[in-house]
Amino acid sequence: VTRVPRLAISIANVARVASKQGDPSSLSRFDAALRLAPLDARIALDAAEGSLRLGHLELAAASLERLVSQAPSM
Repeated sequence: VTRVPRLAISIANVARVASKQGDPSSLSRFDAALRLAPLDARIALDAAEGSLRLGHLELAAASLERLVSQAPSM
């Protein structure tokens, strides 16, 4: 595992906790994690769930569409 994916996972973990606490800054954290690891399906799914949790339905739908296009068997 290289440093960039580890950093992306760490940022996504912080974003996941923040979204569960209702913190809107979690969305920018998920975005940062996805910029570091754009093909990480777990981070993409967590970003979609976080967006849903915070009521950003269109952002959640876009995240899920991107996820399905990148990993259709998931």
